[in-house]
Amino acid sequence: REVQRILKMNGHYLGIENNRSIFRFPFDLLQKIAPVWDEKAGSHPLMSISELKRWGEDEHLKLNACSRVFLPPQLINSLHEKISRELFKLSEIVGQSLPFIRMNGGMLFIEGKKI
Repeated sequence: REVQRILKMNGHYLGIENNRSIFRFPFDLLQKIAPVWDEKAGSHPLMSISELKRWGEDEHLKLNACSRVFLPPQLINSLHEKISRELFKLSEIVGQSLPFIRMNGGMLFIEGKKI
């Protein structure tokens, strides 16, 4: 509702949210053991693509989302920068190419437009 309220007609929205993924448990567990950021979850900390699309329709927003980030940030951050960058790229290629995995990345990258 807030996105719809503040956007002008045909205005664009970009966002990132935690994905309600079947792989969510290891991401959350690692964040508790070795936090990478200070996270203060709101009242709805996990979202799904279908949920976002339904909310968008209710609020006259056209929302598209894709699932990304298939490796925990703790793993990526623990490696040398060049190695972590290449591993991240490879995980994105593999994750996006496998239908079941494609929907279960740790994050949802959201693009929207007020219609």
